[in-house]
Amino acid sequence: LPDGSTIIVEGKANIVYSDYHGIFSEGTLTIKGADDESLISMDSVMGGIVAVDTIDIENCDISLDCYGGILGANLIIKDSAIDMVASELGILGGSDIGTPKRLDSALFTPYITAPTPLGEAPEGGYFITIENSSVDITTGEVGIGIQDGNITLTDSDIKIESEYLGIISF
Repeated sequence: LPDGSTIIVEGKANIVYSDYHGIFSEGTLTIKGADDESLISMDSVMGGIVAVDTIDIENCDISLDCYGGILGANLIIKDSAIDMVASELGILGGSDIGTPKRLDSALFTPYITAPTPLGEAPEGGYFITIENSSVDITTGEVGIGIQDGNITLTDSDIKIESEYLGIISF
């Protein structure tokens, strides 16, 4: 999707595609639920929701089974429920995700232990904001992480089952 795209979700939307991202934006991306039943479900995707810039999810539940979950420069999640099983990365901000490529061309390398920064961070750094939401992540690597920025959790329930790191900001 081009920079500045908005997705309005009415009811349930299913995305099943194993080779690339479920949703990819070349810049900022907004996802809004149109009603209380709004849900995006993705199964067996490489990257669930990926954007080069900011991802803003409001009033829309997300169910992901993926390699990397929600990945962008900045992330805003409000009034939503995220239920994710990610083999590597859960929610990642402040790193260069790049354009969609196949796994064998190292889509998500380097990992959170040595991310590729987007360049000089903006004043105040990058950010992940989760507000009035429920987040349940099961991952083999990192639950929530950001490079050169801040993670703000407000009035939210966060559950992370990780084999490596739950939450990291550096």
